[in-house]
Amino acid sequence: MKKILVPTDGSECANVALEKAIELAKMYDSELTLLYVDEEPASKTYASTAATGGSPGVTPNAPGTVGGGAGPGVPVHLPDNDQTEETSEKAEKVLNSAKSRTTGLKNPVTAISMTGNPADVITKFVEDSDIDLVVIGSSSKTGLKKFLLGSVADKVAKSIEKSIMIVR
Repeated sequence: MKKILVPTDGSECANVALEKAIELAKMYDSELTLLYVDEEPASKTYASTAATGGSPGVTPNAPGTVGGGAGPGVPVHLPDNDQTEETSEKAEKVLNSAKSRTTGLKNPVTAISMTGNPADVITKFVEDSDIDLVVIGSSSKTGLKKFLLGSVADKVAKSIEKSIMIVR
């Protein structure tokens, strides 16, 4: 298990999944990729240099992203308007917070922000990347809302052929 993907939205469930992924990454000496999916449309994305080591913040085969030296931090969406700027700030905040929890890992941690339907983007990312395990938090949706909408974790689990750990 060399590469672990952790989709995160900053929620409690996602943070529990991140802690489990960090534990696994330490145990198996794995690389960790953090993925934030913004449901708001954006016409352009750019990738900045990762906060540690100056290494690129985006894997070369990350779908829907473009490399570039935009400065320190994590990849964020280039704002087209105030709404997009707010969601970009949220993505950066969530990814920076998640990345700050990974300081004890030997391998570099990659943080990526993308736009689209979360389940679809995560599925596509896993298909296009060399990910061995997805560690994802379960949704807090219950009852009719879960029945009608389903959870992102459920949709991803049904759509990918890689191993997945759903954390509650």
